[in-house]
Parts: sequence; C-alpha cells; structure tokens
Amino acid sequence: EIAGARELNRHGVRSGMAGASTIVDLTLELLSQIVFTLFGLALLITWYRGLDIGPWLVTGIAVSALAAAGFILAQRKGLFRFLERLPEKLDLKWAWTVLPDAEGIHAGIQTIYQHRARVLASGGLHLGGWAVGAGEAYVGLYFMGHAIAWSDALILESIAFALRTAAFV
Repeated sequence: EIAGARELNRHGVRSGMAGASTIVDLTLELLSQIVFTLFGLALLITWYRGLDIGPWLVTGIAVSALAAAGFILAQRKGLFRFLERLPEKLDLKWAWTVLPDAEGIHAGIQTIYQHRARVLASGGLHLGGWAVGAGEAYVGLYFMGHAIAWSDALILESIAFALRTAAFV
C-alpha cells in the first residue's frame, strides 16, 4: 500500500492525497470483503442447513462490523489529523516537516468521501474483484479434476479470505 501511495506521488498526486486515497481504498476493500463474506455465509447457511455455526457466525459478523465502523468513524473524527500533529505535540524536531503536504491526509480523506458515487463505484469494483476470485477458484478446481458448484467456490473463497484477513489483523 505504501508503494502505491509513493507511485501516486511520483505521478503528481500530493503526498497527503496519495496517503488519503490509500487509506480510503483499504477501507473500501475491507467493507467489500465483509459484504462478500456475508454473501458466502448466507449461501452456506442456505445450501447446508443443519450446520451449527450460529454463535461463531454472529460473533464474527459483529466483530467485523464493529472494526469496520470503528475505522470509518476514526477517519471521520480526525484520527489521521491527530497522527499528523502528534510528532509536533511530542516536540519531535523532525516531525512531519520533511514530508511536503503531509498534513493533508485527513483533509484528503474527507474530500474523497464527499464523492459518494465514486466511493460506491470503488467499493463495487472491489466486490466484483472478490467475485472474480471465486470464479478463479471455480475454474482452477475444475481443471484440477475437482469440479464443484459455483456457489461452493464462492463459499470457500469468502470464508478463506475472511479467515486470512482475520489472521493478518
């Protein structure tokens, strides 16, 4: 993600906006993954009734939703403005003065979120990417001689990536 922000900066996007776009993109990726996981879990519950996953499912969904809501709220309420000013408040002489436009991260995040249609389109593209990944698993398993239903591929992908993300966090 840092490399992406640096590349944006190299192509003329101010540092603050490049960092802001990376943060918003990560947020949208997380939200689209939650939606994708919920869809996969809905398929799992629908196609495989009798699985006893109720408490785990409710806990996982609650934790994911709270984490995503907390991250969005932190962005809206000034977490990055606080982080931008923290070195100065700690009287660190190097602070952020060596990074031009670094104070624009919070403002950049707010500006990006004002473009609701673009933000929704970006989230939709991320969701589409997750679905394409399920298609990749479907095709790969088919050619390995282990053909499964499309719904099963989607269930597997949604749960596998949710577990991977949970393990990473």
